[in-house]
Amino acid sequence: MAQSFTSSITQKDPSLPADTEMFNLAGDYGNAFFESFHDNNVFSQYLFNYWQYTDYYGTWPGQPIANVPKSLYDKKVQSDWTQKWFEFGTLNLPNAAYANAAHKNGAKSIAMIFYSDNDRGEQTYKDLLEGKCADGTYPVADKLVEIAEYYGFDGYFVNQESDVSADDVPAYQDFMKQIVDQGIYIQWYDSATYPGGGVGYQDMFNGSNSPYVQDTDKGKISDSIFLNYWFSGNMLKDSAAHAESFGIDPKYAVFAGIESGQKKFDSIGSNAGYMNVNLDDTGKPYVSLAALGTDFVSRELGDDKKVYPKYQNQVFDRERRLWTGSSTGEKGTTDIADNYIDDGTSNDGWKGFASQIAECSVVGGSMFSTSFNTGRGLEWRDGGERTSDQQWGNINLQDILPTWQWWIDADSDPLQADFDYGKDYEAVPRFKYTKVGGYEGGDSLVLSGKLSNDNTIRLYKTDLDVAAGSKIDLTYNKLNSDDSKLQLGLILADDPETVVPVDVTDGSAGNGWKTASVDLSQYAGKKIATLGLIVKAGAD
Repeated sequence: MAQSFTSSITQKDPSLPADTEMFNLAGDYGNAFFESFHDNNVFSQYLFNYWQYTDYYGTWPGQPIANVPKSLYDKKVQSDWTQKWFEFGTLNLPNAAYANAAHKNGAKSIAMIFYSDNDRGEQTYKDLLEGKCADGTYPVADKLVEIAEYYGFDGYFVNQESDVSADDVPAYQDFMKQIVDQGIYIQWYDSATYPGGGVGYQDMFNGSNSPYVQDTDKGKISDSIFLNYWFSGNMLKDSAAHAESFGIDPKYAVFAGIESGQKKFDSIGSNAGYMNVNLDDTGKPYVSLAALGTDFVSRELGDDKKVYPKYQNQVFDRERRLWTGSSTGEKGTTDIADNYIDDGTSNDGWKGFASQIAECSVVGGSMFSTSFNTGRGLEWRDGGERTSDQQWGNINLQDILPTWQWWIDADSDPLQADFDYGKDYEAVPRFKYTKVGGYEGGDSLVLSGKLSNDNTIRLYKTDLDVAAGSKIDLTYNKLNSDDSKLQLGLILADDPETVVPVDVTDGSAGNGWKTASVDLSQYAGKKIATLGLIVKAGAD
């Protein structure tokens, strides 16, 4: 797994604490029948893009499994198989491609263990405790460790939403402890209570659920808890204090749940209120955050839109707003695709998860490469040449995406950034650029608009070492000639207040894709803390 890092000197909001974490529990490709495949041939399946705010990615609820009775599918889920998003297996393993993507971006990949009264068939938690050995250990616990290590994911979200017999509560604790003691992460959902075992949502971390995380006699039982959603007042403040009373870090052990998939944008103001409760008098979070159902940004469009490529621009705007607070990445930009998306100036109070989660990065060392692939396409290109006209989706092929979507500094009329998927892509109306598609893969990064003055586009938070002979190769496609200039915009770690311009090319049209090589030897021995671009306006 890549090592992620934060750095306050290059954060968009330097006041954000770096230790507030995010647990994202969502559907992978947005349809259970796609979840067991690492790729698909559909541009319009949901595909996650905001790893920079994510520490844990959990599968909800996961893959189809063998031998599930057809009657369960027909009676318990939607009748149309193409729209099924809910699965009946007790154990839901992460999609392998999503596990890879999580690890590439420095996040843990989390499976799910799910029990409830109305959709698990005959399966109950007692299956986990079967066959207890003479030494007090549980074979299923060891098998779950073996499964995680074999498939390469990092832990389990335990969603025990049916009553546990009071007599079984100590055994359930021991079962989880056996897994955690072998280095496998567990997050417990705020459901079954202690010591009685009945489901009773506490909406805070207290004596009725903390023994499933930290027991005064047994020690560590699990790593963390996902709090139910109905907290208010001082409940999160008291939750943090309760964690600290055990000597555990509330930012590591306590996650305030945000019901994204249920509230959606229709009730986003309600979730904004829950987010605000997590802030102390200085604006710092008491505990970390967890979200369920962030893939609603696709599902909420409805079956008549979400499966068609022409509406995916709305999904992209919705997802950007959910995570950053603004569908455009900046305030004050109009011409938004639909009523539930705005430019960050709405009075509904939603500021995005980025308002409490500091952006992180994995871009370090001495080498970094990206083609800005989001993991989907309406075509495929090699060296700028179209080699396939087929739709595709594969998060395995997703590059490390820009840390900020978007951070563009200009005195007025900032340029707009988008991912260009080619001539068959329908962008939102605010974009007027000529589509050329990707250079390698399914898309490229496009900057467009009126160049009234110089624009600085911050793309990546980095920790890149510069040595003698270091260089940057930048491939670009300039369609029209003008007197502008394209430069790298570097921020060096030893001078974080200064953006260093490095010339790349003038404003001449390129007649196709061109690659410019920029020598960085003059900065040998330094570290690049931010990698971006500067587009300098000319006299015209």
